[in-house]
Amino acid sequence: CDIMDDELECLTAEPTTVGGLLETLRATQHGGFPFVRSHGDHTLLGYVHTEPLRRHLEVALKENALMRPEFGAVFRKYAQARAPGAMDLSRFVDETVVRIVPETPLAQVHNIF
Repeated sequence: CDIMDDELECLTAEPTTVGGLLETLRATQHGGFPFVRSHGDHTLLGYVHTEPLRRHLEVALKENALMRPEFGAVFRKYAQARAPGAMDLSRFVDETVVRIVPETPLAQVHNIF
């Protein structure tokens, strides 16, 4: 019998804040997250590796005096909502990790991870 979480932890293409995203990345024990369109639309868009994105955000906060945790963060290439002035994190989405059709149910993707 396999024991798995009912809820797969994902990152979404919805705009967020640098601080909120960094908090999620710091709190996880996982090496990455499935990246989906939104909380309501679990269309798989790719995979985001935890460490490279966490390091990038930490360096940005440390080295840029204008950067604050409440600053906007967005995966602009994938976002449906506009987020003017937000930090674009699209380059951290790995589209090659999983190759399945976009209509694949999240429950099936959960079994992959």
